Amino acid sequence: MLVNSVSKQAFGTSQVYRDVLLGKRNFYSLSTDDKLNVIYDKLTSLEKDHRDLSQNQIKMNDFNKEAFDCLLAASARNSRSSHVAYNNIKSQYESNKLNIVG
Repeated sequence: MLVNSVSKQAFGTSQVYRDVLLGKRNFYSLSTDDKLNVIYDKLTSLEKDHRDLSQNQIKMNDFNKEAFDCLLAASARNSRSSHVAYNNIKSQYESNKLNIVG
């Protein structure tokens, strides 16, 4: 007999987690099973938030690198203004301890 594999399904958060978020129930008064469900749902939510933030950070870095490259390319046309812009960007990156990736 051929049995198909079971895929992981996401059904959303538990009702008890939503009740805790809305303040309808106190986390500390929940049963152990409900506490574990709330903790699991919170960790799942944080994982999704972290993944979204990481993707946004990559997009922001790509945008900043493109802008930085455009300024450097413009330096051949107007060296004085591009030099000032380059120094401003460089000081912002250094003061915020950012690395230019790419």
